[in-house]
Amino acid sequence: MIQESELYRKVADACRLETAEAFRLQSRIHRLRWFGRSDIWVKRDDELSFGVSGTKLRKHASVIPALKQEVIEEVVVIGGAHSNNVLSAAQTLTENNIRITPFLLGPPSQILGNAKLLSLFVDDSEIHWISRSQWANCEEFVNSYVEKRKAEGIKIFVLPEGAHHPLALPGSLSILVDILRNERESGVCFDHIFIDAGTGMVAQSLLAGA
Repeated sequence: MIQESELYRKVADACRLETAEAFRLQSRIHRLRWFGRSDIWVKRDDELSFGVSGTKLRKHASVIPALKQEVIEEVVVIGGAHSNNVLSAAQTLTENNIRITPFLLGPPSQILGNAKLLSLFVDDSEIHWISRSQWANCEEFVNSYVEKRKAEGIKIFVLPEGAHHPLALPGSLSILVDILRNERESGVCFDHIFIDAGTGMVAQSLLAGA
């Protein structure tokens, strides 16, 4: 199996990043006491941070340093009104003093859940709502907005749905490095890994790394 240090070097080289903040993210594992029938463990990425956690935090931990290197001033984030990625981006971008401009499917009939939490970071007047009938043209609307902002001298970046972008690759792969650490420290060797998937980027990264 590939070693942790070698994997880190390969990913850093591929992404042209000297460091990746995501690789400093470490979470514990613990065994589930499930009637004694199976040796099942849970990885607690939910404990990595408050608000943003899990794979979204890992992705953004490699995206944000790259944006800061390029002195990006504004990020267009695409997604749904209740998207975990949009809400995560709102928090991490705000923390790093980068403006977020959401292009979202909606508006929803009720402002609940993630949409309610998003309102803590972004005023509704700053959200570009796109109806379901026009959602197929979302990329066109985003490109038009981006060109306008560039003409105004703004350094802008587009973060697609689910943060499915090459800049998120180090963060996506960091979970594999962390699982290797968990195995070494706990003296276990996992033969199956189950992970929830949206865009599938982290699942693909696990397959690629394995």
